[in-house]
Amino acid sequence: MSTEENHIRILTQELDGRSISNPAYESHKRGRNWAAIVSGKNAANFARSYLKTRRETVDLEPVKAGDVLEFGGDYMTCAGRRVPDRRWFHVHHIDDELVKFVRYPTMAKALKAARTAPPEECISADPERAMLNAANPAPNTIETAGDAT
Repeated sequence: MSTEENHIRILTQELDGRSISNPAYESHKRGRNWAAIVSGKNAANFARSYLKTRRETVDLEPVKAGDVLEFGGDYMTCAGRRVPDRRWFHVHHIDDELVKFVRYPTMAKALKAARTAPPEECISADPERAMLNAANPAPNTIETAGDAT
């Protein structure tokens, strides 16, 4: 494993009214698109809570820091074969203006990151949680490789 693989890269995305474009959106008429909050112990034992969508726009209103998001945009061939495009993100911070998250190559790695991340690393716009974080500040242990969209 190279040293670059050991670094966590936090991506920042501006939000428009707490909504975002589906990064895996399939625009073809046979495209099947969705976004969901994924929870569970592992990738073999998980549940999806689907988010409201309209075309490529996804409403992130119920999302909070610490959640794992799954975006899907599958193309269905004329023979009925599914060509999947799935993307998983662990949310570190979310408010009405922006979201900070880390992308993972598999659902299993995203769920593991959510399970093992200390609560101090995930900052929510929730006032109660913000007060807890302010009362118990923790040193920043996550290295960022810069902001990306």
